[in-house]
Amino acid sequence: MNFSSKIAPEETIIIARDYEEILKKIRNIELNLNSPEMQQKFENEKDESRKRDFVEQRKNIAILRSQLETAALEKIAASLKKLEPDLLKGIEDLTQAIDKVENTVNILTALKNVTGIIRRILSV
Repeated sequence: MNFSSKIAPEETIIIARDYEEILKKIRNIELNLNSPEMQQKFENEKDESRKRDFVEQRKNIAILRSQLETAALEKIAASLKKLEPDLLKGIEDLTQAIDKVENTVNILTALKNVTGIIRRILSV
């Protein structure tokens, strides 16, 4: 990935929010497709091929939604696994800095370290 194609952190938040909204819409579609009303509508359908197609397509949307969720999680999980030791150390340092509340520079440094690691994890 070249520099010009990298996504800025604020764009990542927007993309994540859009992604969650899309997944929410797909989940709602799934719920509607599995509703008693929809089930009844297709049970009353006279065309057997339409019934089969409906069942197949309903199954497909569930599988694809799951794959969409999993793909994003797998990318993040791989990155998280790689950076986990750094993140855990950063969290520990930040927690200690917050607990001590002595030095704002230490808190800010630790906080920037943790947020930087999280950004690296999310920039997959």
